[in-house]
Amino acid sequence: MVSRDIIQQSLAIINETRSRLNALESKENVLLTATQTLTNKTLTTPTIGDLTNAQHTHNNAVNGGILPNVLYFRSTAP
Repeated sequence: MVSRDIIQQSLAIINETRSRLNALESKENVLLTATQTLTNKTLTTPTIGDLTNAQHTHNNAVNGGILPNVLYFRSTAP
């Protein structure tokens, strides 16, 4: 037999979960899989800090193609 306390605790967890899900689905959040109108949303351009985790090498056409020599990074330090 399940005690009344356990039932009340379970209902409290369910209600909290429902409340959090409702907050996520509100119009103030942009979701990755939802179709939404982006009215009054602030969109920012991503900034690439460095290419440490770049997944391509430009060694061939599949990996982005060969860069001309003038585009290679060169050190200006003495």
